[in-house]
Amino acid sequence: NDLWTNEAAREQIVKPEKAELAKRNDGRGVRWGRTVRQQVNVPVRSALTAVYFADEQNGWAVGYDAAIVATKDGGKTWVKQFYQFKDPNGAMPQMILHDIACTDANTCMAVGAFGLLITTVDGGNTWTSQPGPFVAEGSHLHAITKLDDGGVVIVGERGLIALTRDAGATWKKVQSDYQGTYFFALPN
Repeated sequence: NDLWTNEAAREQIVKPEKAELAKRNDGRGVRWGRTVRQQVNVPVRSALTAVYFADEQNGWAVGYDAAIVATKDGGKTWVKQFYQFKDPNGAMPQMILHDIACTDANTCMAVGAFGLLITTVDGGNTWTSQPGPFVAEGSHLHAITKLDDGGVVIVGERGLIALTRDAGATWKKVQSDYQGTYFFALPN
């Protein structure tokens, strides 16, 4: 699998289709447009779905088979930190991570299918799975976003919006009149 990066803007695109359009931040705001791409190899064959950089050097990408790959050199090289391939007999559902966010270069949370929530507090040396907050049986967590004030929001199916201000130790359910699926959460 390949990870495509936009070196000039430090924004990342993780599309195996090698899309021509990419999000970029040129100092005048986030824009969409054509970009110069650089292909780098990653140590998994699974499709990657999201990428997050805690700073200029430390970043993570997540995806299918609960794959988590990390870089400590701004995206030039990537190492596998976590990987859970689907049981070939189908006894275990495929574990898919949809999104990742970090509060700093050590503390990150990744969310995914079937309420999957995986966290690290040591820069990815160890990842711990825990139940997603307020997740109904079989529901998916679709996005996680770090807020400007340091809090973290998770959104998902059945109108789920959950907020933590202590790196996931406790969660507060945010009430919403919408009971459908949230696919994205934007920082404030």
